[in-house]
Amino acid sequence: MELFESIRRQHRDEGLSIRELAERHHVHRRTVRQALINAVPPQRKAPERAASALGAHEATVRGWLEADLEVPRKQRHTARRVWQRLREEVDAEVPPCYQSLLSVKTRSCSSSQRIRLSADAASDW
Repeated sequence: MELFESIRRQHRDEGLSIRELAERHHVHRRTVRQALINAVPPQRKAPERAASALGAHEATVRGWLEADLEVPRKQRHTARRVWQRLREEVDAEVPPCYQSLLSVKTRSCSSSQRIRLSADAASDW
């Protein structure tokens, strides 16, 4: 908001060009044009997020990971093992996407377990 105000003020008072205003404020010339047209910046668009790669299998994976909390650390699922198990047992066509599997792992445990799980998962790829 303050940026748009200062751009409009300098254009009106000092008569600076769009290019000079863009260089002075370290913004794109498109932003300067928007500021000159309207004093209020346009609303930001919310990005359309794609569905998780796990999709319908997220509940299954979450169940496996919750059961892992009761077994010794070395016997817990890694991200790779979760992917393998999905392909073997559920016949799921899930791409080997480390980030989507790790996000399910971190959402299904407490903060102290997140650190351990992320370190375990990082070592299996």
